[in-house]
Amino acid sequence: MPLLRERRDDVLPLARVQEGRVEDEGWRVRKDGSCFWAQVLITAMRDASGTLIGFATVVLNLTGPRKAAVLLAKVRDVLDA
Repeated sequence: MPLLRERRDDVLPLARVQEGRVEDEGWRVRKDGSCFWAQVLITAMRDASGTLIGFATVVLNLTGPRKAAVLLAKVRDVLDA
């Protein structure tokens, strides 16, 4: 089981002060308790005067490509041995 941790408290302040967005990649947990590898993009939403009004979040499930990359690395290790 992958190490899971709550990151929202860490990344929202970054989205506020950086260029208005922050990206993260790592394990996430679905409501049903299952895990998936995700790329997350959080963008600060601002009104016309520049006041922060909220955040938009996009989550991309990368579990399949990650599993393929891990398997490929294992095969290369075996072939190099």
